[in-house]
Amino acid sequence: MSVIARLASNKIAKNTSALMLAQMASRLLGVLYIGALARYVGTQGIGVISTATSVAGLAILLVGPGLDTLLVRDVAVERGRGAAYAGNVLLLKLALALPFFGLLVVIARLAHYPADTLPIIYTYGVVYLLDALCSTLASVFQAFEHMEYDALTQVVRDAVNVFLSLACIALHWSLLAITLASLAAQVVKLLLMSAIVRRRFLRPAFNAGLAGRAALLVTSLPFGVLLILHTVQAQLGSFMVSLYRPASEVGIYSSASTLVTMLLLLAGAFSTAIFPAFSSLHAGESHGLRRLYRLSYKYLLIIGFPLGLGTILLGEQVISLVYGDRFAASAPVIKILGLYLFALVGYANGPLLNAVGKQRFFAWTQALAVLLNVALCVVMVPRWGASGAATAMVVAGVSTFFVHSAACHRELHLPLPWGTMARVALATAFMGLATVSALELGVNWPLVLVL
Repeated sequence: MSVIARLASNKIAKNTSALMLAQMASRLLGVLYIGALARYVGTQGIGVISTATSVAGLAILLVGPGLDTLLVRDVAVERGRGAAYAGNVLLLKLALALPFFGLLVVIARLAHYPADTLPIIYTYGVVYLLDALCSTLASVFQAFEHMEYDALTQVVRDAVNVFLSLACIALHWSLLAITLASLAAQVVKLLLMSAIVRRRFLRPAFNAGLAGRAALLVTSLPFGVLLILHTVQAQLGSFMVSLYRPASEVGIYSSASTLVTMLLLLAGAFSTAIFPAFSSLHAGESHGLRRLYRLSYKYLLIIGFPLGLGTILLGEQVISLVYGDRFAASAPVIKILGLYLFALVGYANGPLLNAVGKQRFFAWTQALAVLLNVALCVVMVPRWGASGAATAMVVAGVSTFFVHSAACHRELHLPLPWGTMARVALATAFMGLATVSALELGVNWPLVLVL
């Protein structure tokens, strides 16, 4: 199938739009929740939650992180394998649950977190395990290119979580009670996804045997390494700050990084939608793959540069609006993290490298970036705290933008689009000048943000 025919079928547009709309709805609910939570628990409470999620987010990497990517890649090409893949991936993840909780306890104890933080860490451990099972069911939706179901279940999950959490806040319940609300919402999501998968797509089959499941786990390792590296990159800042600084400063860092993560929604949804298309085109039509990659790269450039500059110029005002005056120290952090958005095009590079079998190259280059991030954190976080962690993340992330862009264009025998980059950069510079001028003239900043 040609890329034009594929685009005409609206699968990529439909999946991206469904995910984006769902995530926008979820994030709007999330902003309401975060604003209320930040004013209720302050930087200290936000720091405790961020510490717990970073520890659980790192430990969950033990639970077969590459299995879902392998499922999408193979089932997108041959859908008849879906039932066996789904069933055996779920069994493998359940088998890895015990070592996951053991690792979670070890990390929490070695880091010497306060006693009242430990129950929150363990509760989020259960949440993340359930989410790992949900991600396998979401991979079925992705492989069949029906991401609207993933979008639906995510909105339901977030709506339940926000409703229960706001009820806990209104009743002046503890931070642990608010954490248990997240657990209840995750259970609802898992049950709903299970019902949809069984009714609309497949019934998981558990027939590979021990040797077959072991082979599946080994095959997934290159993809697992990639996901481990991505997750470490995302969680490292909060974790490193928690080791060197008080929980309140973890809250300062995580509040800024959370808002930047929200700005990555479109890129993340688009990346999820194009991966099965890249895999399918690589199996049959190289010309279509080149055209689709060039379009993806171009559009992410057009989005990333303005998002980055806009975050640098207006991030402080957004922090004040969402979190309140107690989080004013997050303003420098979000300005630094805004530089990461200039490398948004990496969300096209990753799916292509995975689709064409270059996951090992992708993995070792990402590993070098993570090592650079860790080294910079060790040097910079003790001295500069949250700002040091943000700087380390930006330096490591932007460096891979150049390496992966060159590798993808070389793989597809395409020249790097220097002309497009220059035009986008010039247009972004004019946008920045207009923004600064409007702010100096006293134009209301939310109107400037929309424009």
